[in-house]
This record gives sequence, structure tokens and C-alpha cells, in this order.
Amino acid sequence: MLISILIVNLGYGFDGTGTHLNEFRFISQSLSGERLQLDETGNRFQQTLIGRVPVPIPREMMQGIDFLRWEFEQGYESYLRGVWSKRGWWYFYLYGMAIKMPLGYWILILVGLSTWFLNALTGKLLDPGQWVALVLACTIMALVSSQTGFTHHVRYVLPCFGFAFIVASRVLAANASRWKFWLCAICLAGTVYFHVTHLGLAHSFYNPLAGGPKNGWRQLNQSNTDWGQSTYRMIQWLEDNPEKRPLVFLQATRNSDPVGWVPPDTKNVFPDRKSPGLNTSRGYWLLTSTTQLTLNEDLWDQKPFACPYPDFHVYWVSSE
Repeated sequence: MLISILIVNLGYGFDGTGTHLNEFRFISQSLSGERLQLDETGNRFQQTLIGRVPVPIPREMMQGIDFLRWEFEQGYESYLRGVWSKRGWWYFYLYGMAIKMPLGYWILILVGLSTWFLNALTGKLLDPGQWVALVLACTIMALVSSQTGFTHHVRYVLPCFGFAFIVASRVLAANASRWKFWLCAICLAGTVYFHVTHLGLAHSFYNPLAGGPKNGWRQLNQSNTDWGQSTYRMIQWLEDNPEKRPLVFLQATRNSDPVGWVPPDTKNVFPDRKSPGLNTSRGYWLLTSTTQLTLNEDLWDQKPFACPYPDFHVYWVSSE
């Protein structure tokens, strides 16, 4: 824990480390102690003994925790399996892990878990320390899953992955045999194969339970699938297909301006779920992010004109 705190502080240059808890101005109800109006701040620890305790993390990190807590309290629209909700789902991260983690990893984790239960059935008592990894993995998952103001990114539960892999290591740690070595090799081979055949596309991975990478957007969106990482591939596609006109860019964000790297005979559209705007332009529609597919139900049942990469879809929109 001390090493972790040190590394975090090094990343921030120890900026604001040691600030007393009662000196912060919080915006979340959890840390301010009251429901605040816009631009108001508070601190529930102002007149308490714990407020005098120096915070061992940088000031900006503490403010970031407060902001994230405020976001959960506000709530955002969330997407899961073709359904939009004003808030999130408690099982979102469990489901996300189920379809984003390679099946070989799940096999190893389940086999590792089974060794514990087999030992229990045979009366072999485990050292309590051997349960730490499993308990920590479950605790992190439960903590994050309890925050249902919004559920957007599976990356929020990445800290529990390491502990899950420790559980998986019991496959070899407990009575290693030749068949277990082969099991590990086969389970890990699938992951290696994907990376070799999908260079630069690790972000788009989905296992067969989700229908593979090209169907990942039907399950999750945003950072779980892509955030426009294939933009440079789109530029190359435009250069190789000059006859594909008229062409419209369906952009997920206004933060990136394609002017300067796209042909002048194209235009940009910034739709949202309330006003897709697909009926405004006939021609080829190039999605800069598959998140746009989740925002435009008109395309859900349409077959892409081209899909050279899992996160790169091109559609033809007719006048009808």
C-alpha cells in the first residue's frame, strides 16, 4: 500500500499531498454532506476530528474522486445490449468482464477456483492468506458495481483482474501436471492468436459469447469498443477509394476536427440518439466510432457496405 501511494504521488509530483481533509472544497453530496446548487461547495469534515487528518494523496486526485462521486450522483445515460437507460445496471461490469475477457482466461480462473472447493471437500484446510486474492477481487467488483449512477466503462474494474489472475495461477500451483501445462498453453494461445491477427485492435476485442469483435457494439459502447482509434485507417481508406462519394462522416465528438485530413467533398454530422439525422443525406456514411452505431437505431439491422476493421464501418444510405 505504501509503495502504491508513493508511485501515485510521484506521478503528481507530490502536488498538494498532505493537505488536511477539512481544507478541501467538495461538490459531491457524499463528501460535502449536503445537496449543493451549481457552483456551490462544501465539506462535511469541516468541524470534525478526522478533518484534521492530512490526506496522503495529491490534491488533484482527491478532487477527482470528489468529481467522479458527483457524476455518479447525477447519473448519465448508459447503454447495454441495445438498451438505453437513464442510470446504470448493477450487473454491468460482471457482464462486461464475461464478454470482454478471453474465454481461455475464464477457463483458467474457474479451474483455479475449483481447486479450492475440491480441497474443501477432501477436508484440506487452506491457509487464510490464500483467500486474500479472491476476497479482494470480489470486494472491488462489489464496490464498483454498487455505483449505478451510470455504467460506461469496464475499465473501472480492471484492479480486480490481477487478483483474478492470481486465482487462475492455482491451476499450476496446486498439483501441477502435464495436462495442466497443456491447458494453460491452449487457453493463452487464443489470446496470442487474436493479437497477432489484429495488430493495433486490442481495444475492439470481444469473445465469442458476444459474437466476436465486429458485434461488440451490440453489447457495449464507448471505451469498451473504441474511441476512434482507427482514424488513421479511415484516412487510408479514403485515399484508396476516391470514387466512394458523396460521403458523410458520422462523428462521435466535436472535439476532433477532420478538416485538413479529409477530402473537401465530404461533410461531417454530429448526431445524437434524439436526432440521428440519417434521412438528410444520401451516400456513403463512414463511422468514426462504432459508438455511433449505438446512437443510430436506423443502422442496427443494416448490413455495412464495408467493414475492414471491427471499429471501422461504412454504410450506404439510399434516398429511401
